[in-house]
Amino acid sequence: MITIQGEITQIDHIKNSFNDKLLATVKQPDKEDCFVEFRGRVMMDILRPYQVGETVIINAFIEGKKSNLSGTRYNNIVARNIKTINK
Repeated sequence: MITIQGEITQIDHIKNSFNDKLLATVKQPDKEDCFVEFRGRVMMDILRPYQVGETVIINAFIEGKKSNLSGTRYNNIVARNIKTINK
């Protein structure tokens, strides 16, 4: 489990034949962007009340995958929960 802290700068709805998720872009204190997936209806509903500009802390896990077609390896950051941080 990892913890990501920062400001939400963008929220995108990604829907295709395989997935329905929200992707939150979080600008961390070191100014690096982190892209966190909120997969499925329950997790999407958890993210919906949050707005761009809010400072949050997200607990997530890293999911490593390997493409069956190309063999490319990549990681996804998948949210488990989120809460607002008061500055």
